[in-house]
Amino acid sequence: MENKGFALLHIPGEDANLFHYFKGVWEQKSFFNVPFLGDGRRCVFGEWGQNEHYWQLADTEYQHLAKAELRKISPEIRKKTERIESTDFAVFAKEITEIQQELRNGQIQKMVASRTISMELELNESDTINWFLKLSEVFPQSLVYVHSSPIFGTWIGASPETLCNYSQGTCTLMSLAGTLFSEDEMWSAKEEAEQSITAKYIHEVINKYSEKIEIKPLTELQNGSIRHLLQQFQFELVKNKFGAFVEDLQPTPAVAGYPKIESIKWLNENSMVKRELYAGFLGLIDEDKAFLNVNLRCAQITDKQVVFYAGCGINLGSKSEREWQETQLKSEVISEYLKIIRE
Repeated sequence: MENKGFALLHIPGEDANLFHYFKGVWEQKSFFNVPFLGDGRRCVFGEWGQNEHYWQLADTEYQHLAKAELRKISPEIRKKTERIESTDFAVFAKEITEIQQELRNGQIQKMVASRTISMELELNESDTINWFLKLSEVFPQSLVYVHSSPIFGTWIGASPETLCNYSQGTCTLMSLAGTLFSEDEMWSAKEEAEQSITAKYIHEVINKYSEKIEIKPLTELQNGSIRHLLQQFQFELVKNKFGAFVEDLQPTPAVAGYPKIESIKWLNENSMVKRELYAGFLGLIDEDKAFLNVNLRCAQITDKQVVFYAGCGINLGSKSEREWQETQLKSEVISEYLKIIRE
């Protein structure tokens, strides 16, 4: 069978030694990876609604693989050959200044800037699988994946942010926004404003689909060396509305901005970073349940490079130097384990 791509996943809370493996469409389970700016390109292993824009792969194999079996996998890794340069600080700072001007104009309340961090490194297949295993080990509550396809090449990530989980008529999701670097820092009005805008937007979308909503108390989530403000939502949702809800929800202000349409338009026209799969969403769908995460803490593997993607919420209180440091730390959440497996 021609190998048209593969996906390898660790789902939070599942057996740490058992993984989902997709090769090529399987009728009941689905893996999919959707880019940030919905441009009609999708890589789907399985059925996902009736949307004709979703690109499907034929002749899929699906199975659970034990940890010991992963090293035997010999998929065709599709590495892009184009070079992707690291974002220059001057370019990054200029974008933040321009975003803040948009905020002053009053049409947009929040925007998320992003940058790339390129590492000159050739990874072979064994390196990639070992990196995946290490990330699965150290981030058991994240969705960890490797995905290779003709459309996007090869990506790897360990996402801490749930977009939406669905099981038997109940949805849970999280509002994750605001970042601190250490245990000593205290939350300020800047981070609280980022979080409140994201939570407000999520509540607005849920209200279109459900009248029974439970909002959990505000808390925080630790991801590597950084901390985020976290608020969780739980609500009832009719199964046949799930696809429409997800399309309506993503991207949230945590990765795009608010209002959504205006912020995405600005990013599409002005940002120097082509996000591709970064800040889109990915996950697994079964007959009566789904597990979807926002694609954060991720990297693209090319012929000669590993390219990390990271972003930061911008408001009028943002400082370029601190946002630069934040994006560096976010990339190091997964890059430090690449260094370990290469030593």
